[in-house]
Amino acid sequence: MTSQFAFPRTGRRLLSLLLALLLPALLLPTQSPAFAEAPQTVPAVDPVSQSDSFTAVLYNNTNGLPTSEANDIAQTGEGFIWIGSYSGLIRYDGKSFERMDSTNGLASVVRLYVDQKDRLWIGTNDNGVAMMDRGELL
Repeated sequence: MTSQFAFPRTGRRLLSLLLALLLPALLLPTQSPAFAEAPQTVPAVDPVSQSDSFTAVLYNNTNGLPTSEANDIAQTGEGFIWIGSYSGLIRYDGKSFERMDSTNGLASVVRLYVDQKDRLWIGTNDNGVAMMDRGELL
């Protein structure tokens, strides 16, 4: 009695041939660069270091950030950090936060993208996509 899952005789030969050819290749160590270990990198800022040269500040709605949530963050070539939140688009210049005027539809910002021309693309829940070039909404 044969099983319904049994290979026909030619199928068994083909399977045996494939295993004989592929098994040694799979078991041998490879010298291919694709399998080489990635070089060890040192982070620009060591988060566990006790160094005095860097400080970490958690911004929220009690110390400058106009809202307590951030959906997305991007940085433009001008050095501004842009924060997309449900309450709108926020610009950080390294010292202070400024919420952009939301009457033009920049509310409920969920995605930010900076393209190769350094334009900021703004995706919203309610009003689609907007683009900002050098601080000017287009």
